[in-house]
Amino acid sequence: MIADDPESIKYLYFFPVNFNGRYAIRVQGLWRFNDFTGGGPFISYVFYDSTQKRIYFLDGSIFAPRYEKKKLIIQIDAILHTFKTASEIKG
Repeated sequence: MIADDPESIKYLYFFPVNFNGRYAIRVQGLWRFNDFTGGGPFISYVFYDSTQKRIYFLDGSIFAPRYEKKKLIIQIDAILHTFKTASEIKG
């Protein structure tokens, strides 16, 4: 996504979700290089951890020319869901 391109906003979606038991915002969309030579889908999660008083931003993007992207973005989403904060790891 290019910040100064108003057309890019058409492909940007925000959803409130439950991310591993906490409120989060999922952002989905398409990104591309400034010179338009490549791009692909991305998925991000933003959430606040009140224990550590931190905002987390997890991002996964795909760049795979000539490949089907749907299975890849599903796999990236599964990988992002394995994230744990330091307080969750300590128990």
